[in-house]
Amino acid sequence: MMAPDLPRRRLIADAYAAMEPPDELWKAYLVEIARLETKGEISAEDYMLLRHVLSAKAALMDLTKGDASAFT
Repeated sequence: MMAPDLPRRRLIADAYAAMEPPDELWKAYLVEIARLETKGEISAEDYMLLRHVLSAKAALMDLTKGDASAFT
């Protein structure tokens, strides 16, 4: 019974993985938002939102298409 569900689950897993930013891009993003918080350009609350809200990850991927060199 589980076999017919396997391709669907694989498709969902692959789609989720494709939406995740590569490690290099994610690390650069985290460094930048930490820098902005340290300089007082964003609040601690903004930092937490940018760090943990899924829509921030989605926006990062949308703007950079997963390319770390596009993040400046």
